[in-house]
Amino acid sequence: MATAALILGVVLGDTIERYLFISVERYGLSWMLRPVVMVLFALAILGLVRPFLADIRALGGTRKLLTSFRAPTFHPSQLFTMFMIALIGGAVIAALKWDFSAKIVPLVVGTVALSAAAVSLFNEMCRRPDAAAIEGLVEQTQHEVGEKIHMDLTSDTGHLPVREIIARATWFFGYLIGFMAVMAVIGLIPTVAVFVVFFMRYEARERWSLVIPYAAVLLFFIWFAFDYFMAVPWPPTLLGHWFPALKAIPSV
Repeated sequence: MATAALILGVVLGDTIERYLFISVERYGLSWMLRPVVMVLFALAILGLVRPFLADIRALGGTRKLLTSFRAPTFHPSQLFTMFMIALIGGAVIAALKWDFSAKIVPLVVGTVALSAAAVSLFNEMCRRPDAAAIEGLVEQTQHEVGEKIHMDLTSDTGHLPVREIIARATWFFGYLIGFMAVMAVIGLIPTVAVFVVFFMRYEARERWSLVIPYAAVLLFFIWFAFDYFMAVPWPPTLLGHWFPALKAIPSV
């Protein structure tokens, strides 16, 4: 479901940045010590560290990980990562000239993204083929799921034909455009429910006993975090304009 997370990031990025700016202006850095914020940071760090630890286990430990590199080699598939490094690096440099309150979010996000892209490029260029081919159970499962739903691209696409890459990109941007179009009609929270059910049931072919609880939990979390806890001012929707009584539904 990395695609769903990315779509939510695109949709809610501006709102999250605005509220983070308000938090820093009002509370300084002390807001980071609040219990809910600390829990969210812990979950984010766990999400970043867990794949790295799984990679270490798959390669047989830290020592084998550090000795499984070679001299850098170039492949055309690495051009995209290089382009992203240049793009993010340019954005970070441009943000350095802004006031502190305006640049704090771009610098934090840009630095993390730049570091991740640089590590990914180093791994693609310097990891030995035999080491790169070793996969643990977690990596194999993720790869199989990625092939099944043809949405979550792996970092190495050099073995894929151009048609497959274009098809995956088309599916992704189709979902993104469709998500934003439906959101403009019925609002973000109902749209999340619709797309989670559609994606899991008709793309991933999951059983209803898994789809319904997953959609309900995700829907509750988004409602609690953004509507109840953060009181996000949702943009107007066509459904709310046509039927004002439905504005009682969160985000409509």
